[in-house]
Parts: sequence; structure tokens; C-alpha cells
Amino acid sequence: GGGLGKNGLTTALLNLLANIDLEKRNYFITFRSQSMQKFPERVELLPEQVRFFPIATIQIESLGEVMAEFLYFKMDKTASFIVKKVDKHFRRLYQSIFGCCDLSSVIHYSGYEKGVINLFQQATVKRMIFVHNDMVGELKSKGNQHGPSLKRAYHDYDKVVPVTKDIYGPTLELGRRKENIQIVNNCHDHRSVLEKAERELAFEAETFCTVSLERLREILESGARKIINIGRFSP
Repeated sequence: GGGLGKNGLTTALLNLLANIDLEKRNYFITFRSQSMQKFPERVELLPEQVRFFPIATIQIESLGEVMAEFLYFKMDKTASFIVKKVDKHFRRLYQSIFGCCDLSSVIHYSGYEKGVINLFQQATVKRMIFVHNDMVGELKSKGNQHGPSLKRAYHDYDKVVPVTKDIYGPTLELGRRKENIQIVNNCHDHRSVLEKAERELAFEAETFCTVSLERLREILESGARKIINIGRFSP
């Protein structure tokens, strides 16, 4: 589930959990415990039926594995002996974290972070990875992804799940397999939107607005036509 930060990925995850039957299966949300140290209250965002599974490990690697991961992650070298060393380390890591669990599938919902991508690569159960953005574009403009890891995941995972048909093309370009791609559009938790619409208008502590709360209330209560634009700042 990523770090459950205040961002679009967490919102999309919570919206999905609000729209599926949580009694049909046992769902565990996993995340790095280190990412929760400053804001442990984030786990309270999860529905009561959903359990959480923090990952807290000390990675023990051989010198050969350290060298292989440097070549793979830092220099994008994909020779078979390098990839085998990387897989050996992540296979051992997967067993140390999830080896005692009787899982039916693993889902990399956030779709980011090369460590988790390679960790779930070693799962012996059904593997799924969601795609929330044009990853070809992100590789070019942001450089915040590891190309070889994405290409392997999109080719090898049992299901690759773009959240809109607009990013089907870049996803196929990376994985080069059609049969494992399945589009699942993002859900919207419309019920909570309707519930919030009944609340008293208020600013949160971090809200910035060019008019006062009183002025905003006057505008909303007026008979004028009102246009609301919802978006985010992203390249």
C-alpha cells in the first residue's frame, strides 16, 4: 500500500477498500514500518476489517549480492548472472517476511518502489501490480523509477493493472505482453463525499485560501453559478 501518505495513491487505495466486499477475503495492507514512524496514526485510515502487516527487516547480503544490486539498480545492468544474484537476495528476504503466511496472492497496489517490486517478484502465489501513471513518461521526466525492474514486473507478474485505458500503451511498451494486462478503473468513494457534503464548512489547519472562511461561505450560499476545479500539480 505504499507509505499511506497524504497523496493520490492512498486516496485511491482507500476508495477501493470502500467499494469491495471486505468480508469475502482477508486483506492485509503491508508497508515499511520505517515510513510510519513520524505519523503512525496513518494506519487508522484503514477500515476496521483490514489488517496491517508492517515490514521491518535488517537486510543481510553477501558481498556478491551487494555488488550485483549496485550494477542492477545503479547502472541498469541486466546480465543473467547479475539478475540471479539480485533474485537470490530478494527470494531470501521474501521468505523471511512472508514465509510463514498462507497467502493466496500479493498485490503491489502503489506500483512504486523498486524494492517492493523485486520483493513481490519472488512470491510463489499470484502476483499483481497496479499502474497509476504513464511509467514511460515518469522514467523520462522524473527518473524516480527503475526501468529494468518495471520491465520485468510488467512482463512476469500474473496481472498488470493500469487504472485507466490512457496508460495501457506505455504499460504494454514496458512489459511487452498483452495477455496479463487488465484495466481496472479507479473507484470513487461517493458515499463519503455525500456524507462530507452535510458537514459544516470548515478549513483544516493546513488549508490555504485567498479569501476568509466567512467570505467563502457567502459565495457558496449565494445564488451565483459556482465552478469547482479539482486537480493536482504534477509534470
